[in-house]
Amino acid sequence: MLQELECADCLPSVLCLLLEEGLDFGGDLMNIRQNFIAELPFSFNVISAALFGTRLKEVAHSFILAELLKDEHIQKDFLSSFLSFECSVPLNLEREKENLDLSLWNKDYFVIIENKVNDAQEQPGQIARYVKIAKRKGYADEQIYVLYLNSRGRLMPSANSTTYKEDGVVILDALPILGERLIVRSYANDILPWLKSLVFEEKDVFLKSGVRQYIDYLERKFELLKEYEPMNKELNDYLTEKYNLEDISQDERILVLRSKRENAELLLKQLNQLVEIEHLKTFWGSLKRDFGTISEERFYNNIERDYCRNVGLGLEVGGLLMNFHIEVDNCGQVYYGVICNKQEYPDAYSKIQNYFKEQNFTSSLNWPIYAYSDFDIIYEKFKNLLGLVSGENS
Repeated sequence: MLQELECADCLPSVLCLLLEEGLDFGGDLMNIRQNFIAELPFSFNVISAALFGTRLKEVAHSFILAELLKDEHIQKDFLSSFLSFECSVPLNLEREKENLDLSLWNKDYFVIIENKVNDAQEQPGQIARYVKIAKRKGYADEQIYVLYLNSRGRLMPSANSTTYKEDGVVILDALPILGERLIVRSYANDILPWLKSLVFEEKDVFLKSGVRQYIDYLERKFELLKEYEPMNKELNDYLTEKYNLEDISQDERILVLRSKRENAELLLKQLNQLVEIEHLKTFWGSLKRDFGTISEERFYNNIERDYCRNVGLGLEVGGLLMNFHIEVDNCGQVYYGVICNKQEYPDAYSKIQNYFKEQNFTSSLNWPIYAYSDFDIIYEKFKNLLGLVSGENS
């Protein structure tokens, strides 16, 4: 198994040892979980069954929330519960528009909902860009609200997300604009209890059934059902024995557990890097399949290098060769757009920006247009971008 994870024998020896320990522990822990789950009474959840063992994507969670908020009574309760203001409903609602997971608005309010139910990484300038969109639409600072939904905790988005920069210069800082209107909640501790609190009329039998299924899915996702308590105790007992925690002091236990947690984080970081490489290989194969008629020399593949791995292709648009890339930065963030250095090619840079001026993209020194996304959906967005110009390709 370890040999399958190694990348051209490039992993440091200390990391190989860490992988061995992590894989050994992971196998034992997984066996405990699988054995326990196999003994649970049979249950049926239509969402889990439809996923064939995969997890529900964040965009799907957003779609479910959007559908619920189409009901005026539920929308009113949601706004009152999470945003603490009363207004006439329904508010207008859009999902996945201008890269906003969900937005609700009327003439007095613009509400942005950012969904991190699966713990997707922060995107640089993400919250600041959303505030910038609201201000561009004419909303005053006090009319803009952001509801930031984590999976379990209520950790505030970092400055990396709340500040918008161009060429390293901060253009907009969302924190002083939003103040207490940046509201951080979680699915496990806030959305789930709110769903359970909803009261339905007798006629809403299908709505009630759908919400009940979603509640059950979330409870199993976060392992909050009472049936999971013995399993969690068994997992804790296993680790206590494995790390010999019973025979040392409380302070020593904390030191050991912190050290093991740091090791696990290193392991997770390396595994994430390998996952990123596999995603890029998949994108590469899809590009060659979907745009196979394009000349071979137009394709770019920098998957194996140690920094800013990317794949892409060049398309000629109006006499200008545009280099379209999907790239992963050194922090594991994935984004897509067109590469062109502003200082070396100012005319080309300006033409690219002007060509896509109707699209909602960000810019930087080397990217006249780009947008962050998630690995699960970025290729479709990239393909849509290419679709805007592929007809003009020579």
